Amino acid sequence: MSAFARTTTLCILFVMAVITLPVHGQTDEAAARRIPWSGYWFPTAKGELLEPLRKYDALTGSNAFQWELRRNPPGANVPAWHGYCHGWAAASVLEQEPTQGLMATARGGNISLGVADQKGWYAACHTGDAANWFGDRYGDGQGSEDPNDLRPDVLWQLLKMFIKDQGVPLIMDLDPGPEVWNYPVYAYRIEYRPNPNGGGWQSAQLSLWAADDAVPPDFVGLMPHFQTYTFQFLTRGATIVAGSASWIGQSVQDHPDFAWYPFVVRPDNPELQYPVVRRLIQGGSPTGPVPTPSDSGAGAIASGSSASSATAFGTTASGTAAGGTPYIPGFNSAYRKPRPSGPTGAAPVGGAPH
Repeated sequence: MSAFARTTTLCILFVMAVITLPVHGQTDEAAARRIPWSGYWFPTAKGELLEPLRKYDALTGSNAFQWELRRNPPGANVPAWHGYCHGWAAASVLEQEPTQGLMATARGGNISLGVADQKGWYAACHTGDAANWFGDRYGDGQGSEDPNDLRPDVLWQLLKMFIKDQGVPLIMDLDPGPEVWNYPVYAYRIEYRPNPNGGGWQSAQLSLWAADDAVPPDFVGLMPHFQTYTFQFLTRGATIVAGSASWIGQSVQDHPDFAWYPFVVRPDNPELQYPVVRRLIQGGSPTGPVPTPSDSGAGAIASGSSASSATAFGTTASGTAAGGTPYIPGFNSAYRKPRPSGPTGAAPVGGAPH
């Protein structure tokens, strides 16, 4: 999904690796108050981001189309997983979702903007965001190249810090290999029980809910992406022994690679101006009714810039789910998205984005 260059690993990981986590009961779960939205990842090979940029140029007199075409040209030789998922993921965390077509006016003319155009602009605006990074990308030939990173205790603490304590999603690369597949994770559940071998060991299952990008370009709402992982950890009293947690079972080979949270908007494309994009989208005239999630695809759920925990992870509009089980968007529509095959290896510097 994204092949952007990133080598930074924050020193906070060292601090987190030596702390202990409190253990309360048998389950730890939370959902963000802000729910991200699903959006298309604009595969580089298909060149589908170029049309929204062409419209931007027509409105502003810029050369964003030509810059993008030179920097990230489409074609059959582009790895299938290269795209703009990192730009979409950051936008879904920080931006209000475009939900309807607009008529934008600039330079004395009017141009119609679909939802895909607006989400494409936001994805392109967030391709170079400054961000806090946690973990080291595996397979880029840099850093630790530790296949066990992110370790489950570090990931647990990050989930608590961002989703539970701050109420915001956390973006993760959910592919442990050289390919990068970014998803904004908005809810988690960790369930654990004593290991039959005893000795203070606990067996745990981690469930993650994220916004998916396997949707049409004009999709509106939230299409959930759900994955589960297993790990074990050692306890002493009511705390986890620092550094004892490890992935087990299939999760040894399949677990989140790194996590990040954006905080400054920075387009890679110098011809694209974020304040202009915001002005054009926010100042546009709606061209039709706001589509409902059901208009966008089966299984869609309405997303919002700020959703209460009760809505996202506790109750539906009509109350608690059957049997008192906490409701989470997508809980009953879990699936793994097929990943396109393609060449692996280090990402090109400043390169394709997913």
